[in-house]
Amino acid sequence: MAGNLTVQRFETLSQIEGLRVASGFSAVVPTPEVLAMFGRSLAIGGTITVALLEGALIGYAADLPFAPVEWNGQRISRRWEAIPEVRELGAVEVAAPFRNRGVARQLMQAFAEGDRLDPYIVIGEALSWHWDVAAAGNDPWEYRRRLSRLLESAGFQRFATDEPDVTYHPANFLAARIGAATAASSRRAFEKALFQTAA
Repeated sequence: MAGNLTVQRFETLSQIEGLRVASGFSAVVPTPEVLAMFGRSLAIGGTITVALLEGALIGYAADLPFAPVEWNGQRISRRWEAIPEVRELGAVEVAAPFRNRGVARQLMQAFAEGDRLDPYIVIGEALSWHWDVAAAGNDPWEYRRRLSRLLESAGFQRFATDEPDVTYHPANFLAARIGAATAASSRRAFEKALFQTAA
């Protein structure tokens, strides 16, 4: 890619002050709302791994503690919140003009680099309504294959679950990265949380 691409981590609100954001974000929030989303994530202990081209944000991967979702004025708890030492892969997105250039793979390589996440289980719910399936020829299964490969490159693996959002569409899937120093109690809690519906 032409230009000066750098990948780094943001962990404080001061790091996002004055950051220029490229157009073309839309999967979770549109471009004008990206920095506000970063602020909310950082405020609760999140980390944002960012790709910057000539100083402008063109991609990000966010991980943060699991928290209840606010929906229609209600707080919706999620089954993963009770797992000790767990984090959420909140979003991975590259701005539309910069996709298919290897930026996402560089982001995920930096995301997983070092021992920062070794104590944690990082869980990502891959939900098809957030996907840019047009980039995969309007084929959600092709997009799913690409996303699976991307996550696997950062140490994630897929797990079966009965979590309602994940099971809502057959292309959806659950991925988790179990850190090298994850406690056995956290692993057991994760395995127990995968299936909660009575047989």
